[in-house]
Amino acid sequence: MLPAHAGKIWTGVSNGSLLHAFNDTIRYDNYGNVLSHGTTRYQYDYSKKPRQQFYCDDFMGADESFYLLQYLGYFPELNNPVNLRTYTYTEEFSGPLTDHQFDGEGRLISYEFESSPVTITWK
Repeated sequence: MLPAHAGKIWTGVSNGSLLHAFNDTIRYDNYGNVLSHGTTRYQYDYSKKPRQQFYCDDFMGADESFYLLQYLGYFPELNNPVNLRTYTYTEEFSGPLTDHQFDGEGRLISYEFESSPVTITWK
């Protein structure tokens, strides 16, 4: 079952708590890829359109509740953009995403970020 917002582009995110609150504006390129939200920015290889991707580097260790929502399939344009993501910049870390590997169905199964391999297992 898809989330209620599936197929819709989100334009902002709000998170309020006693310790941490923020509002972000989401900016897209002409292809539907997220270019930025807050201080996070992305770059893409527009010549490549993988069938399915999942990027988990954005919120690990920074905003676990938002990361959990990503994992559950919310905000699909963040972790499954239209084109191949090649660079991520956040206040905590930044760098190129390299050595993208795909399975026979065109799904991203691994990439490197900050010289560390990231592996995705699809079921």
